[in-house]
Amino acid sequence: MQSKLFHLMAGQRMTIRDLVKKTGVSSATIQKARDKRIEHCRMGSLKKIAEALGVKVQDLFEEEDVSRDEEDEGGDLFNKS
Repeated sequence: MQSKLFHLMAGQRMTIRDLVKKTGVSSATIQKARDKRIEHCRMGSLKKIAEALGVKVQDLFEEEDVSRDEEDEGGDLFNKS
C-alpha cells in the first residue's frame, strides 16, 4: 500500500504540526501514515486525518498489487495493534 498523505499535505501546504493540531493525532502516527507503515495505522486515526484534509480515507493511499505473501497472510490491510 502506497501512502498519498505526503502529497495531499504538500498540496494544501500543511505541515505535520498543522495536522497534529487539526486532528489530535500524534506526530508519530502522522509520520507513519506518510509512508508504507500507513497500513499499521488505526482506522480512527486515518479518518481524522482524512477529515482534516477534506478527503475520504481511501484517498490517503493507493493499493499496490497484492503479493502472494500478503494473500497467504489473509491480506489484512489494517492491523489493529
